[in-house]
Amino acid sequence: MAMAACGGTGAGTPAAQRSAAPGIDGGCPASDQGEEGGLPPSYRPLGNALEGDLRGDPGMSRATILGDPERPPRCRYFLAVEDPKDASSYARIEGSSSLPHDVPSLLMAVEIDGERGLEVVVDFGGPMHPHRSGQIFTFDEGSFVAMRTERPQFEEGRPILFPLHGEFAGAVDCTGKSGAIVVTTGDLAEGGTDDSQYEVIRTFYRADGGQFVETRREMHTVEVGTERERWPELADDPFRSCPRGG
Repeated sequence: MAMAACGGTGAGTPAAQRSAAPGIDGGCPASDQGEEGGLPPSYRPLGNALEGDLRGDPGMSRATILGDPERPPRCRYFLAVEDPKDASSYARIEGSSSLPHDVPSLLMAVEIDGERGLEVVVDFGGPMHPHRSGQIFTFDEGSFVAMRTERPQFEEGRPILFPLHGEFAGAVDCTGKSGAIVVTTGDLAEGGTDDSQYEVIRTFYRADGGQFVETRREMHTVEVGTERERWPELADDPFRSCPRGG
């Protein structure tokens, strides 16, 4: 079932109208995922909504971003998914701490992890931002979660943001194998001093529930201007090779 973009803000949706207000801790709802009664009414819809078979039932679900600009950045935005047969599910949208003013927007819903149902991709910064990044959400054993990348133990943190387009080479796409993606990043060679060549890293991941587990990594040096010919994930929209149906 293909994804369709819906016009309007979704202000009339049940997720936006719930009046139950979970406890507030440090300016955030008591639960990162929201509570059964929904988010406080101060969270309002942002932008358009997306519809698609997000749960893999099959059936149409609606995804909407809810935001409260008065909250701390770590809990300012939530992604809400609702459908006629089930209660709404919430997942916190975690932005980059180095880009605190980015406002998330819904980018697309496509099949990424190889399981039933479409994944929701959230875009930070919009097309005019020089360093766009994205976040992937999926249903994992009935819970709505933000997918993270698993890193080697000696590296700290568990990143949730993926490059979409950047000032230098950077993008993400599905590979030919179901449930696998490739993340491509690069910068000018010789530590950023050689403007004729890119040093490009392609990292391959497989989806494992709410995580992307790294499987292999490639490093290349390419001439500036030729990178789009060699790696299709750099040539067009992110996730261009991912199936558009569930």
